[in-house]
Amino acid sequence: IKSIIDNFIEDKKYSNVNYDIDYPPEEIFGDYSTNLAMVLAKKIKQNPLNIANDFKLYCEKTDFFQKFEIKIEKPGFINFFIKREFLVEQILLISEKKENYFKLDQPSNQKIQIEFVSANPTGPLHIGHGRGAAIGDCLARILTFLGYNVTREYYINDAGYQMHMLGLSTFLRYQELLGKQIEFPEDGYQGDYIKDIAQSLIENYQDRLLNKESALDICLDKAKDTIMNDILN
Repeated sequence: IKSIIDNFIEDKKYSNVNYDIDYPPEEIFGDYSTNLAMVLAKKIKQNPLNIANDFKLYCEKTDFFQKFEIKIEKPGFINFFIKREFLVEQILLISEKKENYFKLDQPSNQKIQIEFVSANPTGPLHIGHGRGAAIGDCLARILTFLGYNVTREYYINDAGYQMHMLGLSTFLRYQELLGKQIEFPEDGYQGDYIKDIAQSLIENYQDRLLNKESALDICLDKAKDTIMNDILN
């Protein structure tokens, strides 16, 4: 459906047409529907029903019409109904080809990189990261199955202001645990995990970091390594 719409737009020399393809709210309006005509009506100042019928005539000249029946509904919705003959044909092909039905006819040389999760090493993973991991991995597996050359990427953003604040937050909690009065910044990292990291620094360094010039760097390295180990495990 998207291909035939894009071909129609290109044939008519329209540009920057942001249409949608959706499932209609009721089955009587078809299997799929597009607002193309309404979007174009505003753009080219024509009646959306005329645009919809023009699109239908365009489709009737292609093999698309062997697969879908098109019906127009006011104020200009274009509704698509999968033809029974085409549906039966696809079911038979699925039965015949089985899992190969969904694969590309020719292996693709196209490389696809999927970057997902990529949680910044400033805190523990949460349920949202797990959701992103599941979706990203599923997408990678599907594209690999289809025949694409897929690379998965987890981007570690361990630089910049956020990492400075991670080191500073850890150092301030370190001082606090040693009985010092501190002013904690509003955009500091508030979680208890920072206190746990600070406590481990006390176990290793006691109070020696209080007067050490590289204290902030040590705190940052410890916090980053601890969080990254948690992410990796």
